[in-house]
Amino acid sequence: MAFLRNAALPEAELRAMVERQGFIVANMNYSVTDEGRIFEYHMVIHSPDRGNTRLLSEALNAVPSVMAFRIAPTGD
Repeated sequence: MAFLRNAALPEAELRAMVERQGFIVANMNYSVTDEGRIFEYHMVIHSPDRGNTRLLSEALNAVPSVMAFRIAPTGD
């Protein structure tokens, strides 16, 4: 998930949003890219319900400060 560096959601707020969509955050990493302009969260998340992927996508699309995100389901 990518944000302008000065507009990134706080980690606690992002975790709460992900959890409200039915996911568990298993681990989280961070990076700053694009010569310091972009702040990124990288997460491993789990949900027993595949439909929650759509819910999370819709929730992230509704946040104006989210510049980019990728949800890549794995396993069954």
